[in-house]
Formats: sequence, structure tokens, C-alpha cells
Amino acid sequence: MDFDSSTAEIIKALPECRDFRGLPFTVYYRNGKVVKATTSIQTTKDVRSVIAEVFA
Repeated sequence: MDFDSSTAEIIKALPECRDFRGLPFTVYYRNGKVVKATTSIQTTKDVRSVIAEVFA
């Protein structure tokens, strides 16, 4: 998704992402609700940790 596209506004307006200034950022959803958002480049270990935290 392009950062400056109108469809990106949905993600950029999320409270979890509102203060993010860097790219990329990742939004994790569970059952249609935001459960976590991260910014900057994440390592595989970081991503696995988030997945274990919010989807376990």
C-alpha cells in the first residue's frame, strides 16, 4: 500500500499508529480489531515475539 494514498489514511489514523514517524510499520489485527502496531524494521525474532504475544 502506498503511504500517501487515500487508502493508507485508515492505517495512518489509527490511534496505535498516529505518532509513528518512520516506515515501515506493521499493524496486527485479531478478529477485526487492532491488537498491536510496530514501527521501523523488525527482525524475525521481533515479529515472532509479537505473534506469540497477541495470537497465542
